Amino acid sequence: MKKTILALLFLSVAFSLNAQDKETAPAIKNWVSGELTVPVRYIGIGIGAQYERMFSPKISVGANAAFLFFSGFNELSIDAFFRFYPGGKTFYMGIGLGFDFIDLKESTFYYFTAGLSPEIGWKIDAGKPGGFFLQPGIKMPDIIHISGGIDFKINPSLYLGMGYAF
Repeated sequence: MKKTILALLFLSVAFSLNAQDKETAPAIKNWVSGELTVPVRYIGIGIGAQYERMFSPKISVGANAAFLFFSGFNELSIDAFFRFYPGGKTFYMGIGLGFDFIDLKESTFYYFTAGLSPEIGWKIDAGKPGGFFLQPGIKMPDIIHISGGIDFKINPSLYLGMGYAF
């Protein structure tokens, strides 16, 4: 009899903890989008894809890959990012750590860089939460630039992402 009571007590505690986790966890955890990037400093345009996983209403991690076409070079950029949503809703601040492969068009010179990329943006549901969303923002790709040495550069880029949340 004691074992049955203990088992029922254990199950009721386990189910109540599980219900609390579901209430406090974000309902939408996966965000997948395509992105159009316009650099402010250079003449060019970029396209990319992004995945973001929400761990709480205020914290997420993700990855993106983009190919940028510039007037004097092309660039492939891959990075992982961390985002913080201060209000737990639409506005976010993020930091990415990534790598770039740059192909200069007028020479056979290629180079590989790594750097930190801060960003701010908004994730706006179009309609009810989940489903289609828009994601405008601004980022500073590779603000701390590592390629044979460390330097600091300002190359802001505006972006607009469109995607689906589930």
